[in-house]
Order: sequence, then structure tokens, then C-alpha cells
Amino acid sequence: MEVMKNANLSRCLLAAIVGTSLACVLVGCGSLPTMGRHTVDTVFDLHGLKIRAPEGKEWHHIEDQDGQHFVMLRDELADYVVLYSVTTPSERKLTSLEQLFARLNTDPALEYESLEMGIVEGTPVIRFSRHEEDDGAAYELVRQRMQLKARPDYPKYYTSTRGFMLLHPEDPDCFVTVACARTSYHGFIGSHFEEISEGFFNEFVRENIPSQEVQQDDLGQMAGSPTAVITYGEAPTDLFE
Repeated sequence: MEVMKNANLSRCLLAAIVGTSLACVLVGCGSLPTMGRHTVDTVFDLHGLKIRAPEGKEWHHIEDQDGQHFVMLRDELADYVVLYSVTTPSERKLTSLEQLFARLNTDPALEYESLEMGIVEGTPVIRFSRHEEDDGAAYELVRQRMQLKARPDYPKYYTSTRGFMLLHPEDPDCFVTVACARTSYHGFIGSHFEEISEGFFNEFVRENIPSQEVQQDDLGQMAGSPTAVITYGEAPTDLFE
């Protein structure tokens, strides 16, 4: 099966959650082949990790050098969802998840809605969420690959992202982000895609990380605080105006 390999969708998505230094560079142009209905045997490689595709013919696959992405169009002009797994090199070697948490926690410029230690399938992770006005960079890349119409400038569009980060199990020089992002005029992921994304998250951990059976009570101590949760603000209130 043909897959687009030169798209830098990973950098567009990561720039929104780990800083603008990961600039989005749009390269190449072409139509993205639509995948047939995924089966339980549809597995892709991400730097030695197994990424199982979500089930359903509505998901379109984009692969680049940094990640695997699965895109569903709700409305080609205004609303699309991306499930993705991306690896990111660290500027400094990471020796623990707590070190990564501390690094993210001390950078208010990242403007997370929430950042907390959490558990997925018995494995400690850093859970995060973010909500922001969309700059259109990721949509423009998807639009080019899938030969979609340009979306109108009005109304404003918002991107909500939720997911988790953890250290690459075999490469201490990078970490992995597994997330769901939805761009729309209303700015919410919605309960349906939140449920789908949790399945995607759980499947990733089951495929790649030996369970450590960490308990919820252990997380505050790991992150150096009783709750290990930070909140930076509320989502815009005028999403439907």
C-alpha cells in the first residue's frame, strides 16, 4: 500500500504542544490514498514501536519520518480529527519520566490546559490537554494531501488536543507523544472521539510497554507533589458565537 512519507504533519502537531521550535515545514504535494477498512492486523512501525490503526474506512493514513497519523474528516472545510503517535528527540538526555514532567511543567509558554502524571494500562505517563485557536498549518498540509478545498477564514477555528507522553522504551534520547487532536469551529473533541482516543492510547501501551502495574497513589510522589496537576486557564467561552 502506498503511503505519503514526506509530510511534516508531525511537526505541525508537535509545535502546538511542545513549543514553536519544532517549526512546521510544508513540503511536497499530492493526494493521500484512502485506506480501506482497517483490520486488527493493520500495524505500522514508529521507530521500533508498533502503531495499530484505528478501525474504520473513514480513517486516512499519513506517515512521515517522525510519526504515524490517522485523519478522519467530519467536514472537509471545518472539522477533522487526527489520532497520532510521534517521536521527538530531546535536547538533553532524559533519564526519567519525572524529568520530562519537570521540564514541561516549568515552561508556561506551552500553555497547557492541564498537565499531570497519569496511568495508561498500568504504565505511568504524562497526560496533557490543550486548547488554542488554530493557525491552519496542519489543516493546510492535510488539505494538500487530500486535495480538499481551502476553508474560509471565518468563523475562527480551534484545536483541542488530549493525549500523553512517555519516554521511548528503547531510546532515552527521545520521547513519544500519543494524542488525539480535533480542529473545528466549536473547539471540542467530543465524547465519541474521546472514547476512540482512549482505545487508541490503551492499544499503544499494550503493544509496546511492559505493564509496570503502577497505582494511582504512587503518581504524586513520582512527580514531586501530592496531585501533580497544573491548570493554565479555561477554554474560550465564545466558541459558538
